[in-house]
Amino acid sequence: MHPTQHEHEDTRPSDTPGPPGVISLLHGIVEDVKRLGGQQVRLAIHELQLEGARAVSIVATAVITGILSGLCLLFLLLTAAAALHDIAGLAMWMSCGVIALILIVAVGGFLMYLKRQAHRFRLVPIRTFHTMKEDAQWIKAWIASPRT
Repeated sequence: MHPTQHEHEDTRPSDTPGPPGVISLLHGIVEDVKRLGGQQVRLAIHELQLEGARAVSIVATAVITGILSGLCLLFLLLTAAAALHDIAGLAMWMSCGVIALILIVAVGGFLMYLKRQAHRFRLVPIRTFHTMKEDAQWIKAWIASPRT
């Protein structure tokens, strides 16, 4: 308990009745709204952390894909082009072209994966906004409803 609240309760006479029903109800509503706001903030933070982790994963995958693509292009072109030239008897430029086409297909697969991940990435915490909207509708309906 907060010290100032404790002191306030100690100074109040013990025979004073508690707050009236309406004030107690309003106090409860305020407390519920505070709690709800805290929950919404925690939900938004959690959702943003999840999306941040997804963003890091996307960036790491893109960087690794770029490095591996460059290395593959360099070494595979050199090795495979020389092998095709020697084994198949193709001209060196034809051997390089065949290998480049194979690498283009592999890089295309990585790019399609990145595109799917980027489509799943959300900068705005969608679930938090939907939850807040539902909470606001519930509060509005509760306030408008007849109470006994």
